[in-house]
Amino acid sequence: MLVKGKITDYEGFPIFDATVVIKGSDPIIGATANFDGNYAINVNRGDILKFSHVGTNQIIERNVTASMTTLDIAMPNELQLDETVVIGKKRTNWFWLPLVIVGGAIAVNQSRKEKATPKKIKI
Repeated sequence: MLVKGKITDYEGFPIFDATVVIKGSDPIIGATANFDGNYAINVNRGDILKFSHVGTNQIIERNVTASMTTLDIAMPNELQLDETVVIGKKRTNWFWLPLVIVGGAIAVNQSRKEKATPKKIKI
């Protein structure tokens, strides 16, 4: 059955990019909330849904019942991490790849030279 809902913070603002996964599913079955905080996921009765958001320590779990078609969740929207790392992938134009590698190597060598060169201090 299809369960839909909205993920918001405690003040009612939508939480963008929150995740909903079925606990224990292998491979992982899940969905991501859109810009308005809306999500939709196909589940079976008795499944447990886990709601989480990057940067928060709290994970909310809810059991799916037979009559459930809508499940709205309110979560904290406070960043609990000191630092968040985002990694992206992009298709590369192979023509430019050697130039990027050489340019990066020159930049790394240049920064190593700057660190290795002692600086004179006049007193």
